[in-house]
Amino acid sequence: EEHGGVGHARGVYEDQVHVPLIFRHPTLAHGGRRVPAAVGLIDLAPTVLELLGVDRPASFAGTSLVPWLHAAGPSRPVFSEQLWGPHQTLLRTDQMAWVQRDAGVELYDLAADPGEQRNLAAERPELAAQGGRDIAAFRAACAQQAGSLRRVDGAGSAIDPERERTLRALGYIQ
Repeated sequence: EEHGGVGHARGVYEDQVHVPLIFRHPTLAHGGRRVPAAVGLIDLAPTVLELLGVDRPASFAGTSLVPWLHAAGPSRPVFSEQLWGPHQTLLRTDQMAWVQRDAGVELYDLAADPGEQRNLAAERPELAAQGGRDIAAFRAACAQQAGSLRRVDGAGSAIDPERERTLRALGYIQ
């Protein structure tokens, strides 16, 4: 209840969205490897396809995690969203976290405050605003992609009506 919620789907703070990813491969990362960078579920399909030697479809988002299985891979921002209830979006880098809520953007220094208890947005307004712009761009890209997935040859839904109702009830689409 660090941020006013208990359990799954109650926010986008680290204590609510951090899930360990355990990946096993027969010839890579023997003895295990702890990856300090954040990764997203969106990265799993590209990773599996690369390991299988299958070309990744151009429409796939995400990045293969295979470089992390060999050695250190590139660090990059990761987004997370809560779409049901109050809409919240997290932008997380290795050092900072921005949380877009109805009340505005919150900013946290993850090295100094890993529990995200001290909002620095008022102290560092330029950095908070940049995170807000990056989140707005992410939300716009998601909306554009969702719109294109709903269209088939410019008309109708790409998802059958029953599946769309189910996804809507689960909060995956609005």
